[in-house]
Amino acid sequence: MHFLEDCVGRLLLVVEPNRSIKHILDFFLKNKINTSVPNYYDDILIIDGIKLLGKYKILDLINLASIKLTPSQLLISGVMTGIGEDIQLEKDIFAISKLILKHQLKCIPCMDCNQKFKILTLENIIDQLTYYLEIAKGDISLEKQYNLSLQSSLNNIKDNLEISIKPHIRELINANKKLQQGICDRIASEAHLLQTNSELQEIFQAFPDVYIRVDIQGKILSYQGNTNNIFLNKTEIIFHKNLEEVLPLEVAQTFSEKIHYACMSNSSTTLEYSMTVAEIFKYFEARLFPSIHHQVIIIIREITEQKCSQISLQKAKEDLEDRVKIRTHELHEINHILRQEITERSLIEKRYARAIHAGKVGAWEWDINSDQIYIDPHLKIMLGYQEDTKMNDLKSWLNLIHPDDVQLVKTKFNDCIEGLISQYEIEHRIFNKDDEILWFLARGTILKDNDKKLYLIVGSNTDITEKKQYENKLKRSLREKEVLLKEIHHRVKNNLQIISSLLRLQANHIPDKQSLGIFRDSQSRIRAMAMIHENLYQSNDLERIDFYNYVFNLTNYISRCYGMSKDIKITLDIENILLRIDTAIPCGLIINELVSNSIKHAFVEQSGGNIHIQFNKINDHKYSISVSDNGIGVSEDSEIRLSQSMGLQLVWNLVEQLEGSITFNTKFGTIFTIMFVEHN
Repeated sequence: MHFLEDCVGRLLLVVEPNRSIKHILDFFLKNKINTSVPNYYDDILIIDGIKLLGKYKILDLINLASIKLTPSQLLISGVMTGIGEDIQLEKDIFAISKLILKHQLKCIPCMDCNQKFKILTLENIIDQLTYYLEIAKGDISLEKQYNLSLQSSLNNIKDNLEISIKPHIRELINANKKLQQGICDRIASEAHLLQTNSELQEIFQAFPDVYIRVDIQGKILSYQGNTNNIFLNKTEIIFHKNLEEVLPLEVAQTFSEKIHYACMSNSSTTLEYSMTVAEIFKYFEARLFPSIHHQVIIIIREITEQKCSQISLQKAKEDLEDRVKIRTHELHEINHILRQEITERSLIEKRYARAIHAGKVGAWEWDINSDQIYIDPHLKIMLGYQEDTKMNDLKSWLNLIHPDDVQLVKTKFNDCIEGLISQYEIEHRIFNKDDEILWFLARGTILKDNDKKLYLIVGSNTDITEKKQYENKLKRSLREKEVLLKEIHHRVKNNLQIISSLLRLQANHIPDKQSLGIFRDSQSRIRAMAMIHENLYQSNDLERIDFYNYVFNLTNYISRCYGMSKDIKITLDIENILLRIDTAIPCGLIINELVSNSIKHAFVEQSGGNIHIQFNKINDHKYSISVSDNGIGVSEDSEIRLSQSMGLQLVWNLVEQLEGSITFNTKFGTIFTIMFVEHN
């Protein structure tokens, strides 16, 4: 601070940290004798550059010198009390005050900008601060007086301004009121103008005339009315098109001449022309009126009937009475046709109402934004309610739906709202007014606005209660027929089993082994067919059987039937395939014959062997059966007997029945391969 230098005015005993105590003591004693040096200090301050390292009391120095030590060997830095603070005058005066109080110093040396020490005491700081405080008080008093004077001047200016601007404010208020009134009048005028424009639009739509505004070049600037019956180009977008583009060339040229005449003479003119529109020859009358900016207003009216009437009158001058009679007759016919049309339309409307009633269909709409629902009066009647019964919100409609079906309906609504589906079709139940349950086929679809936002779900409900009752009746009948069909298969299986048992009993009384073998073969064939019917009545599918389980049971039966005494193993390689009964029976008989033949003839000279059965699906409807053994095989003489064996002849006949093919190989044992296609 700049005023800190005013507080520095006396010297102080300061030493460097490398001074010995003896040197300091000698200097002190010497200055004690000198009366020109004040004796107000009791401390020695140790300074290194601009750093106050520490302090040491004079009394402690004298006590230290009195003990038996060599003072010349002891430095002041070794016994001082550490401080470690900067002593520049640039430090804040309050920081220097805190330093004096903190270390209990009477004064402190500070180094000024010229690298010279000056002594500063706490009394100096207080005196100087007191002086500056008095100066500040005087400045504050002057500032308060100035502020009071300034406030008085501002008040005077404010009063003068208020007096001078009050007339202007009143003028602005009056002008603002007039402006607001003018705006209101203009808004009313614009509203009236819009209303007038709307009324004119309605008038234009009511009249058969077409109003067109064109420029002098014949370009269409605007139009009102239906232009489909007066232009060749049937399109609603005719703006900025020339008349040559929508009219025949000769008609357009005539219009061009009339437009130039109206513009140049600034007077109205008329034009009659004719042309073919939609394959109909028509007459038109056009009136042209000049407008502003070299534009022309054209009013076109179809006068086909008038022209035709005129022509008819000209042609019918001599036979007017006959023409009147003919016209009267035509009118009667037209009247009759109109009556017929009215009658037919009435009948169509009645038929539509009867069709809706007969079809038991009712419509509904749900507004998603307002949560309001519209129910068709016919649908209310179907539910037993009056047409005026209020069902305006979705909640009241959902209350009519069966509790078990409410979640299904809500799910479909949510799917439509979330954009997962655009339409749906479900069946659910609804309570009518008498709490009876009715079944409905509900269809719904979504509608979106121009911004592609969903705002409406519309749908229809068709009463299918009678259909549901018929379906339930049909299902019960179907279940009864399934039970009956299973019973038939069961009875067929039992009958075949009885035949097999009779053959077995009869075989017990046949001494001839050849005849006995024939009986056993027949018994095995009957059992193979019986097992088909057994699998069918035990299965849920009455048309197809699991062929693997069937072959597995069949081979086990064959093994038991022939009571194999040799070690013959039968292995199966059959896919999980379902075959129809008309295919499974021939396949089962083929496998029965081939396996029985292998057991009886393939292992005559062997103690055992293997029989392998393979059934594979080649594609969607093509199958392969393979029956092989590792027995003795078939010799050439045996091949001749193949044609004489009843079992093998049966195999060939069954393959023909399946419209398949059969091959066999006797190189390594015997293998039969059958290929066939299962036809629908």
